[in-house]
Amino acid sequence: MKKTTAIFKAGIVLLVIAAIIVIVYGSVAIATFSRADVDVYDGGKPAASPVEIIYNSLMYTDGSYRYGIQIYVDADTLTARVSSAVAEEQIRGAVSDRLKAIYDRFTEAGMRVEYDEEGFFVNAVLAEYSGAEEMSIANGETGYDVGTSSGKTYNGFFFSDYVVSYRTAFADAEADNYLNYAYGELTADGLIAPSDTDLVFNYGTAYSTKLIESDADYVYLFKSPDGKQSYVHEFRMSPDERGREITLVQHTPNTASWYLIVITAALIVTGVTFTVIGVRRSREN
Repeated sequence: MKKTTAIFKAGIVLLVIAAIIVIVYGSVAIATFSRADVDVYDGGKPAASPVEIIYNSLMYTDGSYRYGIQIYVDADTLTARVSSAVAEEQIRGAVSDRLKAIYDRFTEAGMRVEYDEEGFFVNAVLAEYSGAEEMSIANGETGYDVGTSSGKTYNGFFFSDYVVSYRTAFADAEADNYLNYAYGELTADGLIAPSDTDLVFNYGTAYSTKLIESDADYVYLFKSPDGKQSYVHEFRMSPDERGREITLVQHTPNTASWYLIVITAALIVTGVTFTVIGVRRSREN
């Protein structure tokens, strides 16, 4: 009889402990139980200027990385306000010459570059890596490097948010880099007005917006011709806004809370089992 009573009491104690855990953490769990996924095409693609200078920093779902620069000129829109056919051809010719100069400069620098003369499009690959290990080796990292980050972590019940803000590769207008070279080449001598130019920073990740969110102007799933996919966060800026600070938020599971759920569930199951056994033995006795 004493053993039966002890089993029954043990079950009640376990259920009480589980109930206390549920009550104490329940209010927190309600606030952070789930996160709604951001629709991939939420808000629609923003309007683009006739000229786009694009920097791509892409991680694909297969774990590979690609960094590159793209330049696109919508010649039809750019010359729409020109009434003279001769002037239109002169502008098209001048733009074509500038893009060819950019293509030659990038090629001389050792980049893999494609130039679509009829489409007024330049696509240059700065670097490609099959995975994080190859990229680390190429960047001279030893594995013992001490990382630094200005990000902040905000702990929730089920998920923690890691938030980082930084300026893009366009931020320094005086830097001697390929982005500023391309911008200067296209806008020299007033050929293309800065107001007709967009600077676009594309941050691509292998993770959907359930795990990575941002204050991007547009988020979409990009599929490259070779079949690779990346969730791209597009940040679009005018030349005057090139110092814009972008923000990325990474959602990660709070393992301590998930362990707590497992422990609580185990307590409930064990408590119910002990209580039922105790009641049955009490009736039998």
